[in-house]
Amino acid sequence: MDISWRAAERRSNRHACLRGALFCLWAATAAMLSWLAPWQAAQAATVTFDALTPGSSSFAADGDGDLINDVVFTTLDPAGFNVMGPGPNQSFVSEPALEGGRVLGQPDLRVDFLFGAFGPLSFGFVVGDSVASLVAISFSVFDTAGNLLVLVTEASQFTTPDGINPSSFPEGQLVADFGSSGAAYALFEFDDSLSGGRYIIDNFAGTFGSTEDTPGIPEPSSVAMLAAGVLALLCAPGYRNRRRPA
Repeated sequence: MDISWRAAERRSNRHACLRGALFCLWAATAAMLSWLAPWQAAQAATVTFDALTPGSSSFAADGDGDLINDVVFTTLDPAGFNVMGPGPNQSFVSEPALEGGRVLGQPDLRVDFLFGAFGPLSFGFVVGDSVASLVAISFSVFDTAGNLLVLVTEASQFTTPDGINPSSFPEGQLVADFGSSGAAYALFEFDDSLSGGRYIIDNFAGTFGSTEDTPGIPEPSSVAMLAAGVLALLCAPGYRNRRRPA
């Protein structure tokens, strides 16, 4: 009778541990999703350069619509920026856009993130040339200490915006992903061999707005350790205070 009771108790404890494991798995999954939700909801800041003043050498922009500037674009080109676009026959750039000139021996364009930035960043670009280029632009992202987080190059090519006719100028879209490492600034360098010496960028987007929540993504090991701890507690001897029947 005593042996049968002990066997039943062991089966009951195993069932309790199984239920506890399933609960821990559910809780860990829910916690992971709740942590990831704000990260996935980010990427809301976009700069379209509609308010850019021609001739200026710097442009501060609000990317998330809260009337607080999030980024500052600067150039060493003595002529400053222009807003002349490449025309409507492009896939990645629309007018108005930021147009600038090549600066030999220096970065052509710099952007500073006033509240930091998290990957990925993306933008469309057009180069003032008559031929495509395998490496039309180099885009480097740095942290506050000047450490390089990522270097991305992108080719330019003639696209077909209307599905038939080629674009007026070679263009492309660059995406730079550097994860949850916070960026302080980035540098644009266009191909030195550009015959026209001009470039255009538009629709600069990413997670850099002052209103955006950019939490770090929790490591899976931390969630697993939490689940294991709860499971160990549920399965510990004496957790279930069962009374032995008379």
